Amino acid sequence: MNYIVFDLENNCSFRFNRITRQLEKGNSNRICPNEIIELGAVKLNADLDIIDSFKMYIKPRLYKRINPKIKKKTRITEDKLKHAFPFKQAINDFINWIGSEYLLCCWGKDDILTLKRNCKYHNLDCEWVGNYIDIQYSITEYFNYPHQIGLKNALTEFNIAVEGQLHDALNDAEYTAKIIKVSKCIK
Repeated sequence: MNYIVFDLENNCSFRFNRITRQLEKGNSNRICPNEIIELGAVKLNADLDIIDSFKMYIKPRLYKRINPKIKKKTRITEDKLKHAFPFKQAINDFINWIGSEYLLCCWGKDDILTLKRNCKYHNLDCEWVGNYIDIQYSITEYFNYPHQIGLKNALTEFNIAVEGQLHDALNDAEYTAKIIKVSKCIK
């Protein structure tokens, strides 16, 4: 069995209030309030070593303008998404890359929920998403924290250097994989 450690970057609806000059929440789709714009993943073998990686930008269909806060955090621009893949193609490529025996691993439950919602919006089966583990929960338990620990703080706790940008889907998947390897939280 392979462990598939994945991360998503999402966009959401927004509007700019001309009176207050502030960003506000826009009208979002109730089925899909957060639209996936980047999917990054690494495949781990039984020894928890990275044996392959996957990264795709996904062309937005709902929220075509990137929320300025998302753009600042992820550095994903509309320009980067011009030649991105449609969601259905990206997910089919991802499922093919995953293989048949796997356990999905992600940092928190938000990415699982977002993945299921995006699949539902695009009329895709999401049964394949059912076999997963929440690494954030495991690491919060590992340190016996009273509240959820963030990825950046977990990296600090394990003395793992941050060499690439956080909030890049592939980088975050790789960081999560490093935490899995050090903590052995899925063995």
